[in-house]
Amino acid sequence: MLTAALVAAGVGLIRGLRGWWLAAGILAGGAATAWAAPPAALVAAGRQTVRFEATVRDGWSPTAFGWRTRVRLAAVTAEERRLPFPREVYLTVSAKTTPESLPAAGSRISGLGELRWADGAPVQRPFLSVKSALLLRPVGPPGGVGALRERMLAATTGAAGASAKRLRAAGLAGALVLGRREQLLEGEVGTLRAAGLAHLLAVSGLHVGLVAGLVWWGLRLAGAPPAAGRWVVMVAVVAFAWAAGLAPPVRRAATAVVLYLLARQLGRPLSALPAVWGVVACLALVEPQVLLEPGFQLSAGVTLALVRWVEPLSRRLPLPRAVA
Repeated sequence: MLTAALVAAGVGLIRGLRGWWLAAGILAGGAATAWAAPPAALVAAGRQTVRFEATVRDGWSPTAFGWRTRVRLAAVTAEERRLPFPREVYLTVSAKTTPESLPAAGSRISGLGELRWADGAPVQRPFLSVKSALLLRPVGPPGGVGALRERMLAATTGAAGASAKRLRAAGLAGALVLGRREQLLEGEVGTLRAAGLAHLLAVSGLHVGLVAGLVWWGLRLAGAPPAAGRWVVMVAVVAFAWAAGLAPPVRRAATAVVLYLLARQLGRPLSALPAVWGVVACLALVEPQVLLEPGFQLSAGVTLALVRWVEPLSRRLPLPRAVA
């Protein structure tokens, strides 16, 4: 299927026919989905005992079933055979324990647990469940992005000192910039949730857009030329996404911003709707599982709707052009 997609893309490139590009996209999407899908027998069973190696990406947050974090998988085996797996999954330790006894962010671990699939399509992202922290074994000291984010969080908390007000501010800063919410008090999270502002604590495309916009307008006010400003914004967006832990929503938004700015920098003709469709298609090809995630569906759907309908609607509104 992938070979057929490459052939269709080649024909479309030579002859300039959109139908061949559409066929190439459909075939490439089918190939990516087939590659990402786990064996049907495992999905039918719903769970499989596996050994895994992974890197802890975030701190541990309490759930109704224990403690949960995000890990980046390096290997998954069952009965001495390797299984296909997504790059990132959530890992839950269901036993009663404390976060201090669990591996720190940035640690490389191996463990024995269950890889589970929820009811639904087989391409859906699974999750890992471990019954006890004793089944997790560190195989290396903390390092990489996770360890750096852990040190940044510790530095933020340490700079707050013993002041309760500063400690609350440090916890909020860690959530907004680093995507680490474990320093927040439960009452604070509940207050934000009651006010309908809890989504601000989850680092997402909104934060990426704010960073890009603030940096861009700051450079414009400072008199920086647009060409240099685009490079600076790209670096700032990548740095922010990296510091925030490269969570899927942040990764998608940062990819979209960088691709858009890169196209503008190279002087490529850019139409908004095809550009958004192109970004959505690229993200779906790299991670087919995102097609079943509500966050991706909402962000992609709303963005496409805005790009498609905002301009026609603004022309019909009985408002001044600047306001519409």
